Amino acid sequence: MKDQNSMMQKRKLFSQMKGTSSSLLAIVIFTAINLVLLVANADSYFLFSAYIPYYATSLAMYLCGMYPADYYMPGDEFLPGGVFAGTLGFSIVFLGVFLLAYFFCKKGKTGWLIASTVLFALDTVALVLLVGFDIDLIMDYVFHAWALISLILGIVAFNKFKKLPPDEIVVDEVVVEDEESTEELEAAPVDNE
Repeated sequence: MKDQNSMMQKRKLFSQMKGTSSSLLAIVIFTAINLVLLVANADSYFLFSAYIPYYATSLAMYLCGMYPADYYMPGDEFLPGGVFAGTLGFSIVFLGVFLLAYFFCKKGKTGWLIASTVLFALDTVALVLLVGFDIDLIMDYVFHAWALISLILGIVAFNKFKKLPPDEIVVDEVVVEDEESTEELEAAPVDNE
């Protein structure tokens, strides 16, 4: 019975860890799509996205005169295009941290997961400070809260997984046989940092 409870706990933690890494990848993908849509002047926006890269790139586009002419007053002066290029580079690096966190998270390195959680928390604070409370952005607020909770639960799951007895972590594949079926469970690689 103890082995079965341990196996169930391990499965639950493993599932939470996979969910967290999937959340990181979704943040990267949807933010990248939003940036492409923004630069293409499309009027679409996906919610599962980081706010800072989108805001910074949008602001740079505005300041560099890259929006349609009706956004500006006659005689407005614009910044050079290099400002936009630099800001877009910043946005790509910002996303790169989440992408690296995704890859290292899959290898069990919790330091990157913690860094990405802190970065997303800062992104959430920036959303609230820069926009304030806008009822039109309620789904953005809900998404940010959900993503933060997912990332925090992932950190907790990784830490609990690391504390499992070594014989339960070292096993690459566990086969559980019952009367009707055989199930396989892959253990996530965990690196004790």
